[in-house]
Amino acid sequence: MDILTYLGKTSFSTKSELERVKLICFYAYKEKQQSIFSMTEIVELLVNCGCNKPNLSRLKDNLLKGKNKSFVISKQEQNKVELIPTVFARLNRAYSDLWCDTETIDS
Repeated sequence: MDILTYLGKTSFSTKSELERVKLICFYAYKEKQQSIFSMTEIVELLVNCGCNKPNLSRLKDNLLKGKNKSFVISKQEQNKVELIPTVFARLNRAYSDLWCDTETIDS
């Protein structure tokens, strides 16, 4: 699936910054099997999607702490984060159908 279709179908532009990060990281997982991200990679993904560059330290705090915590520090790679498994499962349940090919081809 191309990124523009995904952004449109998920109403990406109407989401909060934290929701956008979760959505774009989920997209990276589905398309590239990338599950571990540095904060620099996350910022780059957001900027490439047309978002303003967020404050790195504020974004990291919001992703790793508080009631909206969505990521944990990776045990596999130093200074990188990964989606919390329950957050990933919710995203997968909500958006995995976007990758199902439902187009019928008449022969």
